[in-house]
Amino acid sequence: MAGRSNPVGCIIGAVMGLLSFCVVGGIAVWQIYRANEMSEAYEQAYTPTPVPTPGMPGAPAVPGMPVPTATPGMRSGVVAWDGQSTLLCTGNDSITVSNVVVNAAFSPAIQADGLCVLNLLNANVTAPVVIVATGASTVNVTGGSLTGSTHAVEASGTATVNVVGASATGGAEVSGLATVNGVQ
Repeated sequence: MAGRSNPVGCIIGAVMGLLSFCVVGGIAVWQIYRANEMSEAYEQAYTPTPVPTPGMPGAPAVPGMPVPTATPGMRSGVVAWDGQSTLLCTGNDSITVSNVVVNAAFSPAIQADGLCVLNLLNANVTAPVVIVATGASTVNVTGGSLTGSTHAVEASGTATVNVVGASATGGAEVSGLATVNGVQ
């Protein structure tokens, strides 16, 4: 019987090969479908929502509640901050604030999250909590002072806060993989 192939074995082999192909193909199609679903969900969750500023239609009218002074999300360059509300740096913002003196009764005075890069130059800020940095944000403080009655800096996620040539009173609270340099 040497040289003859078994037709039943060939048929079983072909069926098993086809079945394996269908299973692997089905898994691949399912993975592509899920990746597309997750991409849409991520896009919806992380699309910045414009925040109305005082005086604009639709601005919140809640007495004593801080309102951002500029629309966050995709800003870059030098930003004016009057210190009357929380300075927000979110999303892909890359902003610089310089030469300000702020005495805030609200917390935090400065909020950085997402992939924000915030540079504070010669800023003297006093608040219960001066800076809250979350996500993968980076805050660079050069000159000036941070005075927090609770904390000067609170950092979490993978945020990085660098304080160089500035005084910081109130210490830092760090969690996750966050890094705070220059604050005791």
